[in-house]
Amino acid sequence: MQELATQSGEVQVEIKTDKTSYTAGEPVRFKALVSNRGYSAVYISKSFFTAGGGIAGFWVSVEQLKGKKSGLGCVSAGDRFSVKDPRTAEQILREDFLRLPAGGMVGYEDQYRGCVVKNSGTYQITATYCACDLNTGKVKAVDQSVVIGKISSKPIQFRVR
Repeated sequence: MQELATQSGEVQVEIKTDKTSYTAGEPVRFKALVSNRGYSAVYISKSFFTAGGGIAGFWVSVEQLKGKKSGLGCVSAGDRFSVKDPRTAEQILREDFLRLPAGGMVGYEDQYRGCVVKNSGTYQITATYCACDLNTGKVKAVDQSVVIGKISSKPIQFRVR
C-alpha cells in the first residue's frame, strides 16, 4: 500500500491506494483521511465524502503523467443552495461538526470513478479535504478550533499496465 501525507498546521490529509500497479480496466481503490496530529481537538464538518457546492469533504483527483492520454474530458457538478440557516452557531457546531480529538482521524474508502484512468501509463492521485461547508464561517466565529480552507495530500503515483 502506498501512503503519503501533507500537513496544514495540526490537520493532515493523506491518500492511500490499495496497490502500486493495476491492469488496464482494474478499479483503483483508495482511502482518503483527515488526521489531527496536534495536541488539542479541532472541529471538522461531518461531511467526509465528496466535496462541492458548499458541502465539505474530499476531492480526489488523478493526473496522467506518462502514457497515451485517454482524450476524454472530465466534467462533474454539484450544488447546494444557500438558505439562511435559522439555527444558532452553537447548534450548528453541535449538529453538523465533529470534534476530532488529538490523534483522531476520519475518512472514507472508495473506487476512483473519474474518466482519466483509461490507458497504460503512470498516474498520480491526490486528495484534498475542503472545509467548505456553508456554515463554517458562522461556527468559526464561536469556536476558533474549527478547520477552514483546503488541505491537500502529497500526490502518490501508481501505474497501469
